[in-house]
Amino acid sequence: MAVFLSIFSGIILSIMIVMNSDLSTTMGIYPSVALIHFIGLIVIIIILKIKKLSLKFDKSIPIYWYSGGAVGILTTIFQNVTVSKIGVSKMLALALFGQSVISIVIEHFGLFETPKRYIQKKQFIGIALILIGIIVMFLY
Repeated sequence: MAVFLSIFSGIILSIMIVMNSDLSTTMGIYPSVALIHFIGLIVIIIILKIKKLSLKFDKSIPIYWYSGGAVGILTTIFQNVTVSKIGVSKMLALALFGQSVISIVIEHFGLFETPKRYIQKKQFIGIALILIGIIVMFLY
């Protein structure tokens, strides 16, 4: 199930990026990002109401755990800026590269309270293959 949901997440992410980029082209980057996140807020409020859940802040949680929304806004802005210049596939390939590299670093050092998983040689091979794929995408 986790594999399916991960693949599905990638599918809807690609669709979302195209839609966000088109909206950004029409409305402008910052107004479109505000609208995108406002609509997201409305949707999650509806989901919370349907599931009869409430939003609670826990003081024992590190403050940086709450910063995902800001990261989401920056991600959307960066995607909207770059998709119109290099296209969805190249933007996503570069994003995957960045995600892969930083996730290996995060796991290696146990950052953000994640379990430590030390870098393995095979991960360098995976990163190299992603990089080769990106180079091929940009050359052809």
